[in-house]
Amino acid sequence: MQLVNAMKYFSKFGPPTAALLGCAKHFENNSFWFYFGAQLLQTMFCLYWDYYWDWGLFHGTIRNHKLLRDQITFSHSFYYNAVIINFLFRFWWLCAAIVGIDETNI
Repeated sequence: MQLVNAMKYFSKFGPPTAALLGCAKHFENNSFWFYFGAQLLQTMFCLYWDYYWDWGLFHGTIRNHKLLRDQITFSHSFYYNAVIINFLFRFWWLCAAIVGIDETNI
């Protein structure tokens, strides 16, 4: 399990490597699609890991809150808001890709 968790962090090397190749701001360049695909794969894997393994989402057995684990520290609304905010922050890179900002200079 620790090896799979380490993959979450190693998956972050793909997009910066593609950006270093100078492809982050050219839609017509095939290397941009490598960047886009690597970033999308990394983002989806991290979301899955965050939601399922770190936060325990979809493990619950309580009748009205089956999405959350049974034992939680904060209110239900806190976790539901955190899910939305985590999703937005994980996909923030997409704004830079669409607008054409070179992430290597940020």
